[in-house]
Amino acid sequence: MPHRSCSGVAFTLYISVYGLSNMVGHLLMVLSFGLIYVAFVETGIRQPYAVLFTGLAASEERLRQEKDRLGQYLDIAGVLFVVLDTDGRVALINRRASEVLGYPADAVVGEPWVERFVPPAERERYRALFAGLMRGDTGPAEYANAPVLTADGGERIIAWHTAVLRDRNGAVCGTLSSGEDITEQQHAEAALGRANAKVNLLAGITRHDILNQITVARAYIEFAGEDSANPAIRDYLERARTAVEEIQKQVEFSR
Repeated sequence: MPHRSCSGVAFTLYISVYGLSNMVGHLLMVLSFGLIYVAFVETGIRQPYAVLFTGLAASEERLRQEKDRLGQYLDIAGVLFVVLDTDGRVALINRRASEVLGYPADAVVGEPWVERFVPPAERERYRALFAGLMRGDTGPAEYANAPVLTADGGERIIAWHTAVLRDRNGAVCGTLSSGEDITEQQHAEAALGRANAKVNLLAGITRHDILNQITVARAYIEFAGEDSANPAIRDYLERARTAVEEIQKQVEFSR
């Protein structure tokens, strides 16, 4: 402290007990102790929060900065992120999840996930899965395709991967789910399945018709062979019968 240093210099220069240097040294010493009193005792008594919570405010600021940085990382990701607390309420969502749901993030945080964003037909199943996760069961609940309700009343199908969050003591404190919107993929797969079913039906009908025509052709060949004694014609008919049999084998093989 500069006042203590100055008082020390003044004491070294004094000549007499009643001299000016000695008096200045004592005055500076008293001033130093007075400032120490104001800095520690007076402030601690009259403004205790300024002393006790200065470090806490700095810690809160660091936590806020880390939370903002985490939010930026999650917003960059192209998948949905949803954090639920142990009561099943939304603690955090990222930008992609907000876009898919059709709500701003501040309108989602704090809401019960099942009651607000899960279709009624899926709620009991989802509650059972969530209850299992809260018990620490990490089996089939980790991976699941489930629909979510959107702001426009529609549904989107999400492929979820859910992990259990634990505190420093190992107790379950919530869940973190990452999800991918597979609605278009599911619709495309369903359309492809319907198209394949139609193709198979058409192929079955066509195959049946071809086999019927083969049966007719073989009958005509047999009739022609019985009515003809010409060896050359019978040879042609035998070749025709062989060709028809090969066609029949190929059609039956394609089933």
